[in-house]
Amino acid sequence: MKTFTMNAMKTTSFLIALTLLAGACDNGFEAVNDNNNQPTDVSPSLLLPNAIYRTSYAYLADNWNIGVIAAQHGAQIQFGDWDRYKWDNGTGSLWNNFYGSLSDVMDVQRRGIAIGNPNYEAVALILKSWMMHNVTDGWIDVPYTEAGRAEEGISQPAYDTQEAIYAGLLLDLERADALIDESGTVDGDLLYDGDMTRWRKFANSLRLRLLLRASNRLPDAGARMTAIVANAPIFESNADNAIYDFTDQIPNDSPVSQQRDYDFTRTVPSQRLMDLLLETSDPRLFVWTDPTDNSAGSAAELYIGLPNGLSEEGMEQFNGGENNVSVFDRSFLLDKGAADAILMTYAEVQFILAEAAQRGLIAADAGAHYDAGVAASFAQWGAELPADFLTATRPYDGSLGRIMEQKWLALFSQGLEAWYDFRRTGLPAIAPGPANVNGDRVPRRFLYPAIEQSLNASNYAEAAQRIGGDTINSEGWWE
Repeated sequence: MKTFTMNAMKTTSFLIALTLLAGACDNGFEAVNDNNNQPTDVSPSLLLPNAIYRTSYAYLADNWNIGVIAAQHGAQIQFGDWDRYKWDNGTGSLWNNFYGSLSDVMDVQRRGIAIGNPNYEAVALILKSWMMHNVTDGWIDVPYTEAGRAEEGISQPAYDTQEAIYAGLLLDLERADALIDESGTVDGDLLYDGDMTRWRKFANSLRLRLLLRASNRLPDAGARMTAIVANAPIFESNADNAIYDFTDQIPNDSPVSQQRDYDFTRTVPSQRLMDLLLETSDPRLFVWTDPTDNSAGSAAELYIGLPNGLSEEGMEQFNGGENNVSVFDRSFLLDKGAADAILMTYAEVQFILAEAAQRGLIAADAGAHYDAGVAASFAQWGAELPADFLTATRPYDGSLGRIMEQKWLALFSQGLEAWYDFRRTGLPAIAPGPANVNGDRVPRRFLYPAIEQSLNASNYAEAAQRIGGDTINSEGWWE
């Protein structure tokens, strides 16, 4: 990632390759009748790296390709169906990859219990909670209690309600916090290199995220958040950020860097992103975006964003064509390790606390948390915070709108999180583009993957009926 202060662990292709091959290789002949592709006793240290890698890869890919449009950090300059809200049931990449990794995560949990190392169980519970909250926030009611249990004969898992899923996630994160032995460690940890203190901070920071998201439905959300802040460790600086660091070593290269230049430049910075960065002289502009091709290298480089949801003709004609529209910084494409999977950050935690204080959920200084969140985001991206940014340009003005504006920026490359926030608060306002095909409504969810309709038909049908129909406009429990 383009940053100087982010504490993201450098991994190597050797470790990834070793992990991927571990279950398939055997160099002896003494057990010729064993199926080496189905080991009966696998160390959690061999399962954990692949689970972290696979989910991080899928999360970054979907945030870059889908989340950036849903949150309107970016806009499509060609083939703009997604930007016009013509969403179909083929957008299940995150669903498929997370559920595909869930069995490994649950195996890590089981093996941790079997070998008497509670830290593996805790890490598995945290990963599962992070994965499953993204799935339920994307699709609402989803398989949870029975998910990942094919070995038990459950091939058609029932869908749990989002309310029940959130209750389970919060319990699992609380249990993970209690289980962690900070003097111990785990092997195969590609996120925190076995540092259990930082895993514990991640668990409790994630609890804050979920409690705030469900705060309109949970009467005790504020009290529970207050207890966490008072008694449990949470992210204290950017050094605690949960970020999977892709490198320039194949196969650990960023999925963003694996695109062709043509595909990379089909999604460009949105007009709303560029206008806000330019209005506030925000130096993150130069970290995230490049000038228009026609002005690059000139004495007067231009940074121009594209309005969301234009027609194909409108895209082609805007400002004289695509060479007169900015693109995202090409280092994300050319540097195989420039884009990382951002699971959660210290900046986000500070904005969570700022909102909770502004709304009276916790007793705290909303302005101080807002300032800390803004400063942390600038530092995370290696951008210098202008001296007057927090006093004159964008000071905290007591409003939730100001908090959510800067949180939206801080969630760049985490567009799904920004989209979830909009669905919960309506802030910052997302306006459907003029050529949208969804009746001027912002979608509230993804459609269930098509395969669910054929392989898990009865459970799919029940869930779809329960949420008001398998449409992109059905609202979730916490909304």
